[in-house]
Amino acid sequence: MVKKLIKKISLKLFNKNNFDEGTIDKLILSKDKIIINKPIAKYLNLVNKTKKPFSSINQFKLFINRKDLTFNRNIYSEEINVIFDEIITKIFNKNINMMNKGIKCNLSYPLSLNKSFEIVTITKDKDFIILNIKIFIDVEEKKNPYIEKINDEIIIKGNNVSKFYVNDSEITKVLDNISFEIKKGEYVAIYGKSGSGKSTLLNLISGLDRPTAGSIINNGVNIETLSDSKLTWFRRNNISFIFQSYYLLENLSAYDNVLSGSYLQKDKEKVLDIDKLFSEYDIDNIKYKFPATMSGGQQQRVSILRALIKNSPVIIADEPTGALDPETTKIVLTSLDKMNKEYNTTIIMVTHDEPISRLANKIIYIEEGKIAEIKINNNPATIEQLGYSK
Repeated sequence: MVKKLIKKISLKLFNKNNFDEGTIDKLILSKDKIIINKPIAKYLNLVNKTKKPFSSINQFKLFINRKDLTFNRNIYSEEINVIFDEIITKIFNKNINMMNKGIKCNLSYPLSLNKSFEIVTITKDKDFIILNIKIFIDVEEKKNPYIEKINDEIIIKGNNVSKFYVNDSEITKVLDNISFEIKKGEYVAIYGKSGSGKSTLLNLISGLDRPTAGSIINNGVNIETLSDSKLTWFRRNNISFIFQSYYLLENLSAYDNVLSGSYLQKDKEKVLDIDKLFSEYDIDNIKYKFPATMSGGQQQRVSILRALIKNSPVIIADEPTGALDPETTKIVLTSLDKMNKEYNTTIIMVTHDEPISRLANKIIYIEEGKIAEIKINNNPATIEQLGYSK
């Protein structure tokens, strides 16, 4: 395990010759702009059962240790709790001079992840003692990205994946310790309500974001271990994206827009025949038209061919039909089905539309950041059964 820096904070303490109970009036947590000019119990709106101020520091410390306090404006975090619990104790024991560079304390943090903090520098002037503190998380030491040989049938594997975001003192846990496998050539739907975490999972699978904990193995590569530049190259060579919006280049013809997708494929032998694609998708007649002269359906087909031409093993589609009319929805769904069946491309589609999810042969149900169910769908629905005709 190695320590990964996740946050830096500075703790300012009012400098007095004698550290007594009054010192707590002058505590400043400068990073988060929490300035305490009044007794801390009043300023932070600490709530106890009696609704009365704390009569002693010991009573305050006991209250902190119970971990049932409420701070005004949601500024409470486990980091602050530990800083109060470990550092303020030393202040009121008049042991501030003992806190030399390098003191380390264990940190009990939400989400059951191993974290610690270290006082890295202490500066002192007439009015303040300033503690510069680094917060660390214990992570596995980075190794060669090709660290895990998985079954040849498996193209993507998630191992105990979690994702959370920290905004000031608020922690939002989006995915919670999920594991899954996706086989080569599968058509997978990630289905769930808005806010369930399905798009976050798709971003992790595609390498647009990184997990807080756990690992994503994509084509034998632990993508968390890649640098940003290497991760960009990995996406370019291994993943294509289909969006609701077309994102065509207005100054290029349909042909050149599709051709631009091939530039992202390093192995040019993998690139598909562009003329064959235009013929298969029945848009030969618009090869040299510009986006402004195309219908919405034609633009959508061109954007799909641009994703398809580089012949990636995986195509990612995030709510690809969410805001589309029925005709364009049919085009997208037909194209995904065609790519999967004719090119054996692995399709991973996020949707909140339950009927559309039934087109897939594997459905991953996401609910409140957890996998509620992984269903193998041996009889996928057809596009006609959903009310669309090919």
